[in-house]
Amino acid sequence: PVTGDGYAKEKKPLPVYMTDAVKIFSESDFIRKAMGAEFQRIFTLTKEQEIAEFRRRITSLEYRSYLEQL
Repeated sequence: PVTGDGYAKEKKPLPVYMTDAVKIFSESDFIRKAMGAEFQRIFTLTKEQEIAEFRRRITSLEYRSYLEQL
């Protein structure tokens, strides 16, 4: 249950972009203490590889959008 003003913006909003989320995760003292530095490092590297792979791919939406412009 919510106590107090449930609409108050007391906390930072969640990151919109995956790159921002990974950066926050990789720099988090809380994660380092809770999960260990090695887990934090490996998980960060894994997510960075995933992001790089997504950037190399052309989505069907991008393909259709740009193909129509040719």
